[in-house]
Amino acid sequence: MTVEQSNSAGTRFSKREYIPLLVVVVLACAYAGYFSYLTVLKHYTFHTFAGDLGIFMQHLWTTLHGHGILYTSVSESSGLGWHFSPMLFLLLPLYAAAPYAETLLILQSCVLATGSVAVYLIARRRMSPWLAVTFAAAYLLYPALHGVNSFDFHPVALSIPLLLFTFHFLESGRLRWGVVFAVMSMMCKENVPLVVAMMSVYLLLRDIGLRAPVREVWRAVRQPPLLPIAGVGLLAIVWFLAAVFVVIPHFSHSGAYPYFGRYGGGGIPFVGNLAFASSLKLEYVRDLFSPLLFLPLGSPGALLIAVPGLAQNLLARNSNQVMIWFQYSAVIVPGMFIAAIVTVNRMHEWLHSRGPWVMVALLVSSAIVWTAALSPTPLALSRTMPQRTLHHEVVNAAITLIPDDASVHAQNDLYPHVCHRLKAYTTLSPIRLDFFRYHRYAMNQFYERSDGVQFKYILVDDSNEQSTLKMADSESLERLANEYGVYAAGDGVFLYLRGYEGDTIDLLAAAMDETHNER
Repeated sequence: MTVEQSNSAGTRFSKREYIPLLVVVVLACAYAGYFSYLTVLKHYTFHTFAGDLGIFMQHLWTTLHGHGILYTSVSESSGLGWHFSPMLFLLLPLYAAAPYAETLLILQSCVLATGSVAVYLIARRRMSPWLAVTFAAAYLLYPALHGVNSFDFHPVALSIPLLLFTFHFLESGRLRWGVVFAVMSMMCKENVPLVVAMMSVYLLLRDIGLRAPVREVWRAVRQPPLLPIAGVGLLAIVWFLAAVFVVIPHFSHSGAYPYFGRYGGGGIPFVGNLAFASSLKLEYVRDLFSPLLFLPLGSPGALLIAVPGLAQNLLARNSNQVMIWFQYSAVIVPGMFIAAIVTVNRMHEWLHSRGPWVMVALLVSSAIVWTAALSPTPLALSRTMPQRTLHHEVVNAAITLIPDDASVHAQNDLYPHVCHRLKAYTTLSPIRLDFFRYHRYAMNQFYERSDGVQFKYILVDDSNEQSTLKMADSESLERLANEYGVYAAGDGVFLYLRGYEGDTIDLLAAAMDETHNER
């Protein structure tokens, strides 16, 4: 189906065909409601983290309060030195009106839910309405989508529906809307333009053909409707190069893109990196393709759209990038569904002989089975919904004792609850280190704090593995004992105050009193 054919065909629905679309909207609302509740509950039970919900919250807060452009005190730099996500600027009015973690978590869930409508529209041009509904349902049940949605907040997550709508509008000939959504997609993160570029390549190759002479290719891309698509692809390439080699290095402490180290240095991904965490990578490929019955492999051309994300993750020396629990799969999801839909569209004879309901049954069964097995959420049989307990109230009691303008160091899972201040610090490290001196250890590199950084308060929950005390080296523990007193404590929660020598507040008693008063 060419762009011209798609444009002439349109996506017009009879009154009867609005019923399947309504079903998709209802499913999307159910998804948005469930994941909004889940992610907010995770936040209330301290299962959100500095990396990255807390950091993005501080980006927005410091920008709104005139403390720099997307500044974070975690790295003492602008977030533009780590990622190019101008989408955050579009979120500023919303966050100014409702400056809460819940705002970002609910927004992310609702936006991701709309991707099901885009999947339905892409599929509907190629197949029966109810088979298109099945693809929309498979999208909402896709385990990798759940991982992106349930792990904190990330602007790149918003690119999933935006990329799907970009493809829908470009393919259907609504090119102005296609360009708008392409630009919005690229605003989410610096690697998204590569997906947009491959999307343009796929649409151009599909319409022109691989074997077309160069002269014919040149003539075709200079004519509407392919010229805007080629222009979007060119813009995407320029955007990516400017972001990675100009904007981010300008704001970065190192003067270079900080993630090249994951690929062996110099920005050149070595094929040898495939051997790193090879078993995890095989499981990752299985987790991405199995819920869709490996259908994306039937359309290599359309699967090109997912190649930038697949290459980025499979060639990296970072195990988190090959687990569906994290945000890294966001740029892969759109290409997977587009390729799967294109594959089913090619199965005309098979569907005609067996009926579309066979494919519906296969897709629904696969989606349910793999969701129950793989979803990083309570939709999986092996997981349960987080529960609020008295311990969480103890942590909240400690947080209320910290003045709004005081400098504070909080461990990873507590940081999002104290990040709305200019001097909020944390330490992200898988090894023991001096948390007074370093804010991060990653990619075999120590990231040091600037001289003069001091914490008036230090908030610790020693009941879990995120505890600052568990990752601190002996030198920082000695300094903690010498320079700080325990201002409040209870149920494994400690609030240290610099220079404090008075009595310790009983947090457990305070939490029990607060719980009793609420009742």
